[in-house]
Amino acid sequence: MLDLGRLVAKEIKLDSGAAKVECDLPRRRGVVPIIVSGGVVGLHLHRPSGVAVVAEISAGVVRVKLDAQSINATVSDLHWESVGASGAPDRYELHINGGAVNVTFDDTAKPQPAVQPESVGPFSGETVSALDILMDGVESRLTKRSAR
Repeated sequence: MLDLGRLVAKEIKLDSGAAKVECDLPRRRGVVPIIVSGGVVGLHLHRPSGVAVVAEISAGVVRVKLDAQSINATVSDLHWESVGASGAPDRYELHINGGAVNVTFDDTAKPQPAVQPESVGPFSGETVSALDILMDGVESRLTKRSAR
């Protein structure tokens, strides 16, 4: 279970091997892509009520539910939009690649207070995985211990 309601997300990616993921998303400012690769099984995304979403679904996706729209299997590419999404400047753009199974996206996230992003320096353009961040922290702690 991921509660991202208080985070400012620029992009969300779920790669093959992700299974049984449930995620509450934050209210959106701007366009945030959510990319779901083939091999993701059991993904349940919840956005706050009134937040728009545009979905592009590739052929080969099995059991998708977007709000009240249920699709057992896609045999061709599919485009779907929530009410008012086409003109909404603040929205999620969901991309589901073939091979994903049992994906839902609804508007049932718990309400969260608005998040004010902190002012930070310019983005360096470098992305870092969560595993790299974790390993850097472990390495730093080991270095401090060996220095004692």
